[in-house]
Amino acid sequence: KHFWDQGKEALQFYVSEWNKIKYGFEVDGYKIHPWLYFHLNYFKTPIPQPDKTEPIMNPPLRRNEWYFCEIIKKAEELDKGAIFIFGTRRFGKSVMEASYLYWKSLISPNTQTSVTISNDEDRISITDKISTAMKNMHPAFRVHTNIENWEKMVELGLKTNLNEKIKLCDVRVTNLDSGAKGAAQKGAGGAPVAYIYDESGKSDFLAAYNAAKFSFKT
Repeated sequence: KHFWDQGKEALQFYVSEWNKIKYGFEVDGYKIHPWLYFHLNYFKTPIPQPDKTEPIMNPPLRRNEWYFCEIIKKAEELDKGAIFIFGTRRFGKSVMEASYLYWKSLISPNTQTSVTISNDEDRISITDKISTAMKNMHPAFRVHTNIENWEKMVELGLKTNLNEKIKLCDVRVTNLDSGAKGAAQKGAGGAPVAYIYDESGKSDFLAAYNAAKFSFKT
């Protein structure tokens, strides 16, 4: 149903869900982080099964997701602003990165998020996950893709009946491997509310980070 055709109880339910996605909540004194609630209930991605299929579904709650979330909570508590995960295998890093970036893009109006990758293969891997999640988002929270260019920039928002576009958030994509000279400087600019540097060990991480870090201060 259209928003204005929904009953009062349905609207109250989805307002309650949105508050959980944006602010989180507590259960017996334990803080359920809003990203974790979003990841388990609204983010969808291909999940490998024992029968070799990969249905698009909500991720299960593993120790990996719980641990990743506890790291995020600790970084927020200490006002560190960033976490670094490196050298793991089968941890599900790119799925959690895609989920976190999409979550931040949805709850942060009039902003931008950013994903930096080291090569085109990794770009396709992580942007495909974000794109899949967007297309399979629950209708209550699905937003329109005003501009879709997964090599450079995707604009999320709304489209009016008069075909006017209203921007919610830009997702900027930086591929350090596309174009040779001064590749590390490509991470500079903008003021992202979420910055993902995927597979940072495959490139000159420190140079790219140093070029980008000043944008975080705004």
